Amino acid sequence: MPRLYSRPIASFAALALVAGWAGSTAADTIPSSALKALKKAGLAAADLKGGEKDMAVPQAWIDGSKKEGKLLFRFNVSPKHYEEMFAPFRERYPWVKIEYTRGVGAGRAVKPLAAFKAGRLIADIVGAFGSSMEDYMKANALLKIDDLPSWNNVPANRKDASGRWSGYQLANWCMSYNKDKVKKSDLPATWKDLISPNSPLKGGKVGIGNRAHLWLINLWGAEGYGPDYVTRTFIPGIFSNLKPQLRTEGIDALIKLASVGEFNVSIPSAAYRVLIQVKRGANVGFHCPEPVPQYFTEVGIFGNSPNVNSARLLVNWVLSREGQLMQYAVTFSAPIHKDLSGAKYFPYGDEIKGKKVALRTIPLLVNELPKVYTAWRPAWQAAGGKGK
Repeated sequence: MPRLYSRPIASFAALALVAGWAGSTAADTIPSSALKALKKAGLAAADLKGGEKDMAVPQAWIDGSKKEGKLLFRFNVSPKHYEEMFAPFRERYPWVKIEYTRGVGAGRAVKPLAAFKAGRLIADIVGAFGSSMEDYMKANALLKIDDLPSWNNVPANRKDASGRWSGYQLANWCMSYNKDKVKKSDLPATWKDLISPNSPLKGGKVGIGNRAHLWLINLWGAEGYGPDYVTRTFIPGIFSNLKPQLRTEGIDALIKLASVGEFNVSIPSAAYRVLIQVKRGANVGFHCPEPVPQYFTEVGIFGNSPNVNSARLLVNWVLSREGQLMQYAVTFSAPIHKDLSGAKYFPYGDEIKGKKVALRTIPLLVNELPKVYTAWRPAWQAAGGKGK
């Protein structure tokens, strides 16, 4: 499926001049690296319109950041994507020196928090720590950031009411399918349709991973589904009616296996990861039954950071219109910015347009996930599934 863009590419030199952000304390014009990335993605400088207010940071932050040391930044993008995605930030604030570490496994959230508790610092900024959120809150680990100019770009249900963290990225976890083996009309309109005894996808045509935290937990908290339905009807229906292949491969591998016909449909698959594989030649499409399982990834600043001004500048930029569009242009990840919610800025945006969303909230993740796996794990193992 091609990317969803409708606005024509205008003269970037002219648009950059018109859209120059004279009010910015870091730069008077849109960074050239941002214009380059937008053009490559089929967007234009006009898509940044309105973003100048995001750059109106206090002069004290600018002055303070010039006196600080190296900023320890731990995030969940590859080093290659980091270099491209954050190039505009480095143009705007060239004096901010960043030591970037890709956060994976325990190194993403657990180790930085352990260091904080021990009075040390291995990250000024931490991302994707939702599964450890309760521990972060109990430790009072995070600085309040609700004074960032970009704070109000994020919907209230995707950030902390007390101002200590914000979501910055959305992901829709649904399914990918082999475009030669599956008719679009055979794909389920709702998740309840998926487990129908008459489903055209039953009998091993679906490859499913042991990843209930990426999609099933959303249905656990969704209107019309809920714990009772998921436990008594939906989970049994997956294994008794659908009879999927129970797979242990990673998410990207499952998409590739659907592409080569090992099975027809892969669950779960994130829209942005499907699009990445399509760009690499995979013969798959993306489909989302209703309600759309969606989650957001978080970002925060440690309270013991000695580089608090630099950290504020970076997190503010991540939540800015420019940062959000760079995120999409480079990684295909959907922005959380409330003014960038249209199909144009989402991978496979037309596929989710107009559908109800089942949001994986932090309380759902922290309080209900153990219950989800208490229901899911025995059923998975009883059906022959391997792994915890």
